Amino acid sequence: MEDHEPVRKWNSCKDHLVIPTTPRSGITKLHVYDFDNTLYCSPHPNRYLYTKVLYDTLFNSSTILGGGWWSEPSFLEQSFKDMLNSDEEQQAQYWNQEIIKLARISYEDPHTISVVLTGRKEVYFHDIFNEMFSSFGKAFFNAICLKRANVSSTTAEYKISLIKDFLDYYKSLQELIVYDDRLAQVKKFEKVFGRDKVMQVQPSFKMLDMSDEVRLVGQIFQTLKMKECLAWTPKAAGFILDYSSHKKLVRWTFNFFRKKYKMSSLPQWPTYIPLTVESDLEIVKIWSNNDLATVQSQDKVRQICDSFYSQPNLQGEKTFQFDVVKMGYALTDKRRNKITIFYKAIPADNTYVSSMSQTMFVISTEEKTSRNPSLPTGIRWASLDKRIRVRTCFGHTERLTYVAKP
Repeated sequence: MEDHEPVRKWNSCKDHLVIPTTPRSGITKLHVYDFDNTLYCSPHPNRYLYTKVLYDTLFNSSTILGGGWWSEPSFLEQSFKDMLNSDEEQQAQYWNQEIIKLARISYEDPHTISVVLTGRKEVYFHDIFNEMFSSFGKAFFNAICLKRANVSSTTAEYKISLIKDFLDYYKSLQELIVYDDRLAQVKKFEKVFGRDKVMQVQPSFKMLDMSDEVRLVGQIFQTLKMKECLAWTPKAAGFILDYSSHKKLVRWTFNFFRKKYKMSSLPQWPTYIPLTVESDLEIVKIWSNNDLATVQSQDKVRQICDSFYSQPNLQGEKTFQFDVVKMGYALTDKRRNKITIFYKAIPADNTYVSSMSQTMFVISTEEKTSRNPSLPTGIRWASLDKRIRVRTCFGHTERLTYVAKP
């Protein structure tokens, strides 16, 4: 049997195979580094770009994208290309520098074997990883291990199989450390190897440029001959709840129903208050706090509208607060236990809505709310014992969605 046989056996990138000079009996430590969001700040789908339907499709689909976002090479390839085209300081932002330091220490210890272990499929990502680690110029892992075909069904099972193979081979091992960011996997590793053997890492991300991401998603659907399934939602303006305020509302709703409904059936972010009258004049009134001189100036109206629509999707410079006072709900599918939720809110500060005729505003998701203030019949309303203060930004939303073929 060859010395250090597991290192040779599991390595996926022959250019980055480094056989330890220490004999087998002298290896006392095994350090295992996850790749995505542990070692490298891999991008994930930008929630600002998609409706929940398409976001979930990109993240989890095993049919449309052959395994979803993490099985599609083009996103990681674009990230790597962006990194190479950046200066040295910017390139450092693509890697978790704290973990890089630990990996260097591991590699420099002659009694330690250090490996990169990822669930990325070898058949799709071999070339990208080979080129990516070549960009360092100097090795600091003994092996780069990608997921092999027909070796365990899940990423966690695959990683456990590989680690066990190393443990069985190196009888002299006194230390095992596994670095990973995913809590579900961390728990599985702890169950198999022990809590003191696993280090959970705070996940690090670096998003793709939005235009590149939209282009890549479009290309994937084009390849699958499903380009017609992508569509942009109508552009709408309104008061968009920040994520923490949304979570606060959903937690209250979850408890109100005494956990009868799953979190996934409750309103999904983004939630927002649409303008009932969407016009340039209405936008300027809100933006300027109903300043008469501004409203009457065509130049200022144009400047404000340009500023408003140049804001990033679902983000806004102007922030406002509302108090949620009522919640409305109606069962839309009793058999599947589906429920539709609305909220009613009043401005926490009346000054900026002095131009509006209404004093009560409806909060819901973009899929359920139109600019028409009328609501479906059959909604039951419950008043909150204590108002919930929510923060919003004044912005616009237009997002890519998935429309299934008839």
